[in-house]
Amino acid sequence: MYIENIDQLQARDFEQLSYTSYLTIADRKATKKQVEEILDKAPQVSTLILQRIMLEELPANLPSLKKLNSLRVEITTLSNLDVLKKCSGLADFTFLADPLPAITGSAKEDLPKLQNLYLGIKDLTEFPSYFITPTIQSLQIWSDTLNTLPGHVLNKMSALTSMTLEAPLKTLPELQVNNKLTYLSLKNTRIGDWSNPKCWPGSLQTVHITQNKIGGYGPVFSQLPNLRSLHIGTDCQQNWLTGIGSCQKLTDLSISQIDGIPDDLKDCQALESLSIYKGTITSLSDWFCSLANLRKLSISDTSLKHVPADWSKMTKLESVSLDNNQIEDFHFAFSIPELQGVVISNNPIRDQWFILDAKKALPISMYGSFWSSVFVKGFNLEDKITFYKAIAKSDLDREDKKWFMIEMDQQRVLHVPDEWPIYRMFQGLCIPHKRLLDKLQQKLLDHKLNNDSVKAMQAGKVWLCGDFTEKKTAIKEKLGKIAVALTTQFDVDVTHIVIGKKPTDLWPVFQDNSYQFLLESQLYQILKEIDSEEKFLVQEEVTGGQQMADGLRRLLTSKDDSSVLLGLEMLKAGGVPSNIIDELLLVQKTSSDAKVRAEAKKLLLTQGSVEWVQVLNDKQSFTNLETTKEKDVRTKLEKMAKSVSRERVAEFGLLLFSHYQKGLSYILVHFKQGGPQRIKALKALTQGDHFDFHIGVGYNNWKLEKPESVILSPVKTGIKFPFDHPEAAKIRSMNLHNTKFATIAKEIAVFENLEELDCSANSLKSLPEEIGKLTKLKRLDLSLNRFDSLPTGILKLTNLEWLDLRYNNDSVFKDGEKSIVKLPENFKELLPNCEVLL
Repeated sequence: MYIENIDQLQARDFEQLSYTSYLTIADRKATKKQVEEILDKAPQVSTLILQRIMLEELPANLPSLKKLNSLRVEITTLSNLDVLKKCSGLADFTFLADPLPAITGSAKEDLPKLQNLYLGIKDLTEFPSYFITPTIQSLQIWSDTLNTLPGHVLNKMSALTSMTLEAPLKTLPELQVNNKLTYLSLKNTRIGDWSNPKCWPGSLQTVHITQNKIGGYGPVFSQLPNLRSLHIGTDCQQNWLTGIGSCQKLTDLSISQIDGIPDDLKDCQALESLSIYKGTITSLSDWFCSLANLRKLSISDTSLKHVPADWSKMTKLESVSLDNNQIEDFHFAFSIPELQGVVISNNPIRDQWFILDAKKALPISMYGSFWSSVFVKGFNLEDKITFYKAIAKSDLDREDKKWFMIEMDQQRVLHVPDEWPIYRMFQGLCIPHKRLLDKLQQKLLDHKLNNDSVKAMQAGKVWLCGDFTEKKTAIKEKLGKIAVALTTQFDVDVTHIVIGKKPTDLWPVFQDNSYQFLLESQLYQILKEIDSEEKFLVQEEVTGGQQMADGLRRLLTSKDDSSVLLGLEMLKAGGVPSNIIDELLLVQKTSSDAKVRAEAKKLLLTQGSVEWVQVLNDKQSFTNLETTKEKDVRTKLEKMAKSVSRERVAEFGLLLFSHYQKGLSYILVHFKQGGPQRIKALKALTQGDHFDFHIGVGYNNWKLEKPESVILSPVKTGIKFPFDHPEAAKIRSMNLHNTKFATIAKEIAVFENLEELDCSANSLKSLPEEIGKLTKLKRLDLSLNRFDSLPTGILKLTNLEWLDLRYNNDSVFKDGEKSIVKLPENFKELLPNCEVLL
């Protein structure tokens, strides 16, 4: 709890004080008495921070806080710290102010549990003797004037394991006696000689040296057998690391401003992270690649030019950052087995397109200048990386890869321009990039290909290029029934090419306009017609019957997977009639059974509608819809819209809603008012003369909860008020419960025949005067909102019989008090038959 102004505290704040454990008091005008009164009301406080308060003494009742174990004081006006001596349970003490007040005695007797001490005192000249106690485990000191810290002082802190010193020390304290110190951080010191071995206890595991003025004698790291982490954030001389190879446990090394990497480093075989920033390093020796445990490497701003060609022995290396150097060739990166990210920006790379050479994608991280100088200007970061990786994996030759990269450089978002030659569209099908493949498939479906016919295919020869959902032998058998010659190997007699998944790399063929191209899904539309007369379910639809189809629907919508599989077997044998495709699509996208999904997808791809191919190929699944929240369904639909057209996603959302009452909020958020998709959604939410907008939005139904559990959280959903309902005049009742509307649009008047209106749980503070135009309104629910008063327009609702104004104040929710909504004058006289709930 944070208190900045004690005078403004409310009753509920004092109630919170009774159970708070973390308290900050930062009221500059607070008196000692006021602070003490606050502490009296906070018996559970374990951590207390006193900031900016103008006190001469600490609050006298500090010792009465039995659970207090951490105290932080930032008060510059204190004259003494005597009260501190009585806080015997204190484990952590921080003092950040100037000067340090007087205190006598010894923390050894007064504060027997003190473990962590932080003194931030600008003018501190010597360590205060009061705090020399053997219980301290962690010591931090910040000062602008402290230039000496005697070793005998620290050696009396026998439990000390961690020490941070940020002060202009001229000498290092001798710490050899201390065999428990594991962490040492030195910053802003002025030490001339770092080589005294008595200052470097062998127990040290972590050493940080930053922003120090160091003389010619460096630290003696070679005598630290337990050293695991070393950070030198100041000019580092190469000879400082002499003997570093004896640190066999060293896993993390960070160095700044070093000239050359010492050969002793090759013996640090436990090293996992190495970072070198600035300095002069022109080459890496061959032994460098023997650091087999290295996982993270960063060498930046060092003039590095020559590196070993083979890094294959570095089997654990995952991250490499070599930016701002002089490296001309990065082909070595392809030899790193487990590389997950590499930064190569600001290097004079001879061939910027080297990244397209290897089958294995090089995961280049995005640091500005490299990418802007190569090809990516418009794409967002995610698209840049994923598209690049897909290009690198493809079987295209280098020039074709460059063509796609350069083309994409002209785009702000990933799409397939109409100007692309058709052979390039087919060529792009070789790039394993999901979103690009989906867009290419759709573009090719929409593209006006050369008119094709069975007759033309019979006069030529068809080549199946790539992989197909249906077995090629089955396709050959069906085409054989209509005398169409088929081959799976390209030859000079081919006249028609059917493009499947992973098509063969024979791109020169696509530049010859004499060939006729079809997609796999287009081929299946032809195959459907070949044996349709043998499919009994298809024939039932042709003859106008639907008895079998109705029974099939019951099987497909069953919760029993075995029944669904039985339905799928019937479809295999009897064909897929068009009136069953919606149910089959729902099975494929909502079933939790992988076998069911696979069988349904195959049926839809080979016998279904071309329009749903995009949705089928999208990876989003919609299992457990009965318990899934509407916002999670919308998120999945939004992800689907990255690879599927928005209009098709909207159609799928409508399909989901028709069976599961989920999926319409995607349309309500992303489509404009009056548009065809939104109109369909509004109609789907209408049953007879009842319009239930609440179900479409999909937030909690607070009607089912107790008022005190209601959480009114106004958020911007992007959902517009539904005044564009195509049949607004026919609506008699409308549910706007918890639709997150901050206001009710004045266009509500279009619902002129409305008799019941539920606007509860919306954080509404006002109604438009146009509410008065709903002259047929009988019931109005405004409960669980934030009304203070109602507009005079409500007096025109002469037929109003029931008005609910309960729970229109935060306190009402908890205390059960009556609402305080002010009714317009003459309300009872003008609406005498209206029952008002307050």
